Amino acid sequence: MVATLDTCEKSLLHYWFGKRTLREGGFTLSYVLPFAIAGLVSYGSFFLLALFHPSRLIRRDPPSLSLPLLYDWNTMCLFLVTFPLLTVLLLTEKQLIPSRIAALVRNGIVRLRNRQERRLCEFWRRRYRTVNVVAQILGGFVGLVLFYVNLLAAEQAGSWQAAGGDRIVAGWACFFWIGVFYAVVTVYVFRAVTTAAFLRSVAGGRRVRPVPFHVDNCGGLRPIGAIGLRNQYILAAAGINVVFLIVLVRFIQPNPFVYPFLVGSFVLYAVAGPTAFLGPLLPFRKAMRANRQWLVAAVATALQKHYDTCIRRLGEGGELVAEDEAKAERLRKFLAIVRRAPVWPFDIATLRRFATAYVFPIAGLLGLPLWNKLIDYVMP
Repeated sequence: MVATLDTCEKSLLHYWFGKRTLREGGFTLSYVLPFAIAGLVSYGSFFLLALFHPSRLIRRDPPSLSLPLLYDWNTMCLFLVTFPLLTVLLLTEKQLIPSRIAALVRNGIVRLRNRQERRLCEFWRRRYRTVNVVAQILGGFVGLVLFYVNLLAAEQAGSWQAAGGDRIVAGWACFFWIGVFYAVVTVYVFRAVTTAAFLRSVAGGRRVRPVPFHVDNCGGLRPIGAIGLRNQYILAAAGINVVFLIVLVRFIQPNPFVYPFLVGSFVLYAVAGPTAFLGPLLPFRKAMRANRQWLVAAVATALQKHYDTCIRRLGEGGELVAEDEAKAERLRKFLAIVRRAPVWPFDIATLRRFATAYVFPIAGLLGLPLWNKLIDYVMP
């Protein structure tokens, strides 16, 4: 039943773009095609329009033009990487999250009675529907505000969209897609918070029964770790955008708000990265820790009982036999094993991918001197 949970009711993005693609599945239809379409439609639309203004592409003409289009790597990364990735992650949520929870239910790791499962699905179907509506309305407002803010910023910075106050059609198209991007970001953030709350609801009430010796080294809960990893991918792409902004600051007109914005963005990234990855996992960590504590207590109790039996026998004048020592040794070894039971729903490979995605934008920032040398060579 959880597998059929519709988390995308009233979502315009899924209604317009996700119906056929997600129903049929497949890597190409679910990932490659939406990624390519989102990038080509957004960046391609204003790039083609900018061809009618060749002076805005490369040459710094008029003199007020500080950042030509082909050197605007931030916008290029935003609409050829970040926005398509965001679109793909949103579209694939429709089947991904319910199917992974359903797999845990089938394997007995998450235990739900039929009535509990039905109530849970009905409640969260309504909750997701409300969140989708509210997020889209608020996202539209955020998109309009950021549309206007970027318009003013482009004029002050001398960017190709509106250098010298001369706004070209391609610039208007770019500002439109910037508004769309931030509207979609708003929807994604609302849905990410709702998904974290949904996972907390699933993990509540002692429903989670990890399998300590599962082959995935996560108690059978690796699918939950993968959900947190998806959030980190989009944050890493956003972090790369911030790096490009820092690289390109040297070309724009001075603005007192630029540097506080960039510093705040990186501080936010440093905090949001671990939070977005670990947030959905914390309820399951609690269940996994409780399960390990129960296992340790059970084995320790058995060992203590065996120890008490041996002491009592010695007090009564008896002797220990080889079997007593062998049993104690077996219990001690088993106690050491259960103490190593996993308490996080991710393995080393998942943690390594998170660390790579998290550190990549920071490494780009540390390589700023190399970026400056590259820019001096490309843009003498």
